[in-house]
Amino acid sequence: MLKKITSIELINKFKNLYKKKKTLSIIGITSLLFLITLGIFASFSKDTKTKEISGPFVKDQVIIKYKVDLSQSVEFKQKLTSLGVISQEKVYKTSTNPSLSKYYILKLKQGIDVKSVVKELSKFNELEKAEPNYIFSAQAEPNDPSYPKEWALQKIDMPNAWIIGTGTSETKVAVVDTGVDGSHPEFNGRISLAADCASGTCVDSTATDNSYHGTHVAGTIGAATNNGVGVAGINWNINFIVAKMLNSQGTGSGTALVSGIIFASENGARVINLSLGGAHACSSMEQDAINFAINNGTTVIVAAGNSNMNASNFSPASCQGVLVVGATGPNDERAVYSNFGSIVDIAAPGGNSNGAAKTAANTILSTAPGGSYQVLQGTSMATPHVVGVAALLLSVNPGLSPSQVKSCLVDNADPISTDKPIGPRLNAFKTLNAC
Repeated sequence: MLKKITSIELINKFKNLYKKKKTLSIIGITSLLFLITLGIFASFSKDTKTKEISGPFVKDQVIIKYKVDLSQSVEFKQKLTSLGVISQEKVYKTSTNPSLSKYYILKLKQGIDVKSVVKELSKFNELEKAEPNYIFSAQAEPNDPSYPKEWALQKIDMPNAWIIGTGTSETKVAVVDTGVDGSHPEFNGRISLAADCASGTCVDSTATDNSYHGTHVAGTIGAATNNGVGVAGINWNINFIVAKMLNSQGTGSGTALVSGIIFASENGARVINLSLGGAHACSSMEQDAINFAINNGTTVIVAAGNSNMNASNFSPASCQGVLVVGATGPNDERAVYSNFGSIVDIAAPGGNSNGAAKTAANTILSTAPGGSYQVLQGTSMATPHVVGVAALLLSVNPGLSPSQVKSCLVDNADPISTDKPIGPRLNAFKTLNAC
C-alpha cells in the first residue's frame, strides 16, 4: 500500500534530489505535482500486461492469463468474440499450480491481426497477461560449407525465415528451363517428375541439363540444405518438376514454353520459375497458358530480363497475372543489366559485378552440372530467390491463391532506392511472418 505523503514533503524530496543530480527541471517537478493533484499517480506504473512484440509467432493464436478464471463467463466470452476469438482452451490442462492454471490459448478467426488483438486485450482489467504464441526452433544455421558465401540469403533474411519454416516435400516447384542435373548430390531423389518439352509436346525424360542454366536456378530454389555439402537452398526440402524447353544454347520456341507451363501446372506445381524471356510483347498463346496455370492454382514468377530496358517490351514479363522480378546487387542497387519499369513487381538478389571479375561476393553461387558449383548473375538468378520464398510460404500456408502469394511477397518486401524502378526488394522473413 502506498504511504501518503504531503505536497511539502514531496517538494523537499525533489529539492534534495535536484541538488544531487542537477537533472530535474522546475517544469518537471510542477508537472509531477499537477498529476498527483489530479489523482492519477498510478499512471506512473509501467504496463506489465504486454511487451513489445518481436520475432515470429503463431498467426492465429494469442496467449492470455486471467487474474481470476473467467473462461466460463458468458459476458467475458462475448468480449473475446468481439475481437475475433473463436475458441479458448487451457494451456496447462493438468496443472494444479494456481498461476499456470490461469493461462489460456485463444484461437482467432483467419486473417485477424494478432498484434492488434494483443493490444486490445492488454486493456482488459480481467487479464494479467496478453501475448502472442511465439515460435521457437533450434538455433542453427545450415552446415553447408559454402553457405557463408551466399550473401543473397542474408540479404533477404533467410535465417529468420527458416525459424518459421524450411519447406516440405509436399510442395512442388517447376523449373521450366534447360533441364536440371538430377544426378547432382544437391538434388538426389528430389526430382519427382521430368519431361522434355522442346518439341512443343512434353514427353517423359530425365530432362538432364546439357547447359548449366536450369541447374543453377534449381539450386537457389532448393538445393539440399543442412546436409554438410555445397550450398544452401531456400527450401531445405522440396520436390521439383522439371520441364526442359530450352536447348544447350539457352533458346526455345513459344510452343515449347507453353507446353512446359501447362505440363507443370497439370502435374501439381504450386509455383513455376520462368528465368527466360524474349524481346516481344506477350502473345495470346503465352497469355492463355499463363491464365490456365493461374486458374489452376499455380503462381507464375518470371524474370524481368537482362537488357537494361523497359520490361513492358519483354515477354513473358509483359503477360498479365505473372510476378515480374528485377535484379539487385549486394548493396540493394539495381543491377546494371536488369530490365525495369512499372510492370516489375519485386526485386531480388541477382548479382551485379558491373564489369569486375565475377565472384561469390558480387554474383550468385549455386549448383552446376556434374556435381559442381558456379557463380552467375542475371534476373534469371534473381527470380529463383522469389520462387523459393513463394514455395516456402506455401509450405507454411498452402491455402494461399496465386494472387495472395503475389500480394504477400510484394507487400512485405523492403523498399529500396534505385536509379530506375524495379520494385521493393524481397524479404523472406517478413513475408512468412505476415502471411
